[in-house]
Amino acid sequence: MFSNKKEIYSIRKFKNGRSDSVKIGTIGLIMGAAIALSANTQSVEAAIVDNGDGTTTISNSKGSIKVETAKVKIVDNSLTYDENMVESKDFDRNPKPKETGTEEITKIGKADYKYVSTDGTVLEEDKNQDAGFEKQISVEYEVYGESGKIFKSLTGNEVNSVDLEKAKEHGAQGKETIEKDGTTYHKIGDPTVEITGDGGGTYSDTTLGNVTAKLTSEGLVQNDGKINYSGVRTGGRTWIVEETGNGTYGKYVVADTPATPSDTWIADTFKAGEATAKEYTSTNIAADGGIKEGDYVFVLEKNTFVTANVGTVSYTYVHNIPAPSSVKDTNGLYAFLNRNKENPDSISEPTSREMYNKYLTFLREKNLENKEENFKRFLALGYMDGDILREIREMADKALKGDTVDSENRPTSASEIVVEADGSNGGEEFSVNAILKRAYSESYSYKTELTPLRAYRLGSGNTAITYTYSPEKTSRVEKKGSVTVHYQTEDGTTLKDSYNDTVDAVVGVETKTYYLDANNQEVVVEDKTVKTPKNVAYNTKENETEKPQKLTDTAGNVYYLNEANTKTAVNDQETTSPAETGTVVEGKTEVTYVYEKAGSVIVNYQTEDGTPLVGTADGKDIASGVKDTVDGRPGSAYDTSDNGMKPTRIYKEVKGNVVVKFEDTEGNKLADDEKDETDASLNVKYDTADHKKDEIIKDGVKYYLKVTELKDDSKPATGDVVEGTTTVTYVYEKAGSVIVNYQTEDGTPLFIKK
Repeated sequence: MFSNKKEIYSIRKFKNGRSDSVKIGTIGLIMGAAIALSANTQSVEAAIVDNGDGTTTISNSKGSIKVETAKVKIVDNSLTYDENMVESKDFDRNPKPKETGTEEITKIGKADYKYVSTDGTVLEEDKNQDAGFEKQISVEYEVYGESGKIFKSLTGNEVNSVDLEKAKEHGAQGKETIEKDGTTYHKIGDPTVEITGDGGGTYSDTTLGNVTAKLTSEGLVQNDGKINYSGVRTGGRTWIVEETGNGTYGKYVVADTPATPSDTWIADTFKAGEATAKEYTSTNIAADGGIKEGDYVFVLEKNTFVTANVGTVSYTYVHNIPAPSSVKDTNGLYAFLNRNKENPDSISEPTSREMYNKYLTFLREKNLENKEENFKRFLALGYMDGDILREIREMADKALKGDTVDSENRPTSASEIVVEADGSNGGEEFSVNAILKRAYSESYSYKTELTPLRAYRLGSGNTAITYTYSPEKTSRVEKKGSVTVHYQTEDGTTLKDSYNDTVDAVVGVETKTYYLDANNQEVVVEDKTVKTPKNVAYNTKENETEKPQKLTDTAGNVYYLNEANTKTAVNDQETTSPAETGTVVEGKTEVTYVYEKAGSVIVNYQTEDGTPLVGTADGKDIASGVKDTVDGRPGSAYDTSDNGMKPTRIYKEVKGNVVVKFEDTEGNKLADDEKDETDASLNVKYDTADHKKDEIIKDGVKYYLKVTELKDDSKPATGDVVEGTTTVTYVYEKAGSVIVNYQTEDGTPLFIKK
């Protein structure tokens, strides 16, 4: 027999590997039969599976979903250890990229070329022309998960000074002059360059799904992988496109680009328009007007974050329930109750009737059918009352829910429950051995985040290069020339006012074609300029007034023209030969006649010491200083022999000198010269013997008078004084040594003892 008390035990295999029999609580005393014990030996395949490729599949019998492993969090709430349980993990907010690479974009530079005149008139204009350079843009990217491509850097897009020079040269080819409306214009100065946005260019195709456009990410990339929203400009539209996989795209939403876009704005705008969004196809894009200059394309992905709560529990316990004595086992009890299922109140035993009502309530609460399997679950779970079994009861309740999905057919729970309930009748009560072999449940909660990945835009901006042109102009210019004659002395002193032979004569007419350069200076177009000469002649020697032979200065001095010194200068440049006649040229021609002062010839008569003499001529006295010629032309002849004066003749004595020199055989001077006679009368006898020296020492060297004594060209040592200077030269030779050698007949030296 059983009492109305029971003791409840659970055998748990804990997470640390220990197995213990734990007393859960005392409900009554066990009497009679021994308690049947059971271990959790059955396992189930996990509903959360890591696919090993960065993704995880979550599935149950009703649906499945694949998500990025980094976005799965597993919380283990198990009460007992289960070797088949999945391990706990948190979200990985810093996963490693699945793929890295580089996208290449080719940009062909474009420019608008404008050619304007100096007054601003547009002469020609060529828009969107090749600028003569090409850029290769490299975009480095990383991929996370199935899609998740983000841009990390963008290089090679900078337009540098070399590119601009090429662009300027390209636009100037064949454009040195422009003809318009009968006027020729010349290119002047350097062109101006104005750059907006990217500077203009044609980009290679970028394909997103089946939509192809000439897109670029210039100005929209940050090194941290985020979108650079500061590079976004208002005025266009924003196309927000969902990337659903590697190279696949879902829906898109179109909105006007705001002044301050952000990740939040992108996500919120897509979310608001997702319900009515179209699929991202070329047909739909074209129907919505197409991607135009100034538009932006933002690619985002839906990131699903899954939190999985998993748990398992197992236990065994014995409890007693009222039953008729005729019911012998669990099957019999189930059959007894079902015979009265249509009218439970017909059960006579109140306790049995109460138990049956409890069973029906269990079925309703758990949404279970009335069948034997669920009756055994009732026997195992329906009597877990009290706080001590609350955690086990709650986990078992989760396991009873089975597999469920949400509105998107995503698993929300997966569970399994395995029980055994064997009973027998002891006479007063039915004793149940309840075994919860395994109650396992997984519940999944989902959070969807919209994450902007990268941005594109249709290439925008412009490079405008403007060249300035100056129009040709025509002017008729009279070229004038003058000829002036100057009269000067040899030192440049003016003797007479200049004479204007020709004044401002028109020497030619020039029909000039020109344009003004960037510095406003005239540039003559030579091949269009016509010069017509007038051939005006001049002559500066045609009369005495223009070319006087004789001039007198203000002091009364007379000057005569020196024909040989006549000079001509044209525009201040002296010519190689004088030109007194010729053709008047533009500017000024100057002919300069040079005069030299007249001369006089005066005859003076005087003694040797300068005393003036007076003579007679034809019986008349003639004083010294008489003028033979007055103001005569330089270079002309004169004759003073015809003035008739016969002066008294005066004689002067002629005298001579004798000098003695001392030299060596090489002609070198050994001593100072000595004077033997000075201003001696002619024919006076001289003798240099008293000057002769037998020896002379110079610089420590002794010289002896040679035997011959005199130099070959020397005058004699004695003789007569003659007019002029007589030179007598004594010659000396250097002193020497005499060495005496003593030897035998065969040449052997002999030594003499001293």
